[in-house]
Amino acid sequence: MKQILLTILILTSIQNSYACECGSNSLRIEIENSSEIFQAKVIESEKVNDGVIFQFEIQDFWKGRKKNTKQIKTGFGGGDCGVNFEKGKPYIVYSNGKETNRCRRNSETTKTKDNYKLKYYFSDELKNKSFKSSN
Repeated sequence: MKQILLTILILTSIQNSYACECGSNSLRIEIENSSEIFQAKVIESEKVNDGVIFQFEIQDFWKGRKKNTKQIKTGFGGGDCGVNFEKGKPYIVYSNGKETNRCRRNSETTKTKDNYKLKYYFSDELKNKSFKSSN
């Protein structure tokens, strides 16, 4: 009986130690913590020793160095918080140091409104507006 309880305890602690835990970030915090933000379609992926490198074809761009394509690394998924981007689908990608994970606001463009919010946030009109009171 003790061996069964010990086995269950060990298996439960192993499973919990590999779980990916994330908090939710506001768009403003995500923008501040990202070196690159863009909308892109996945065109290729390559498994490497410690994750997956995804090649994206850039469709829209808000932060970082503008290029036609970008490579972003992530984990395999599961406990390492890797993102499972699907080939051919467009995403909004938030990365830092050419890496991203499931704890970021990455999302298919059809499942988020971040692209509209980002266009507004980074618009020249908003940057040049003064919000001072005119009293």
